[in-house]
Amino acid sequence: LLTLLSMIKIFTHVFWGSPPQSPPDAATEDGAGPLAAADLQRPSAPTRTAMATMVGIPLAIGVGTLVLGVTAAPLLSLMSAVADQLVDPSAYLAAVRR
Repeated sequence: LLTLLSMIKIFTHVFWGSPPQSPPDAATEDGAGPLAAADLQRPSAPTRTAMATMVGIPLAIGVGTLVLGVTAAPLLSLMSAVADQLVDPSAYLAAVRR
């Protein structure tokens, strides 16, 4: 709950708050300052690797979610059997003592 409230506070500050004051032009006469013209260029298009990553990771998460959703019943029965053996280890002890 506290995390949600913190994220709401950050969201309202960043997106609904007043815009930041623009810093004074810190570029020097030779253009080598922090606001040089090279920094203001349009970003290049994403590379093929970046595009594959942007599509691949959400796709893998989606497939994993679907697999867990489809195999929920078998996993639940398996985990139930494991829990029963943990609660009552007599079958394990009998098998070990043979």
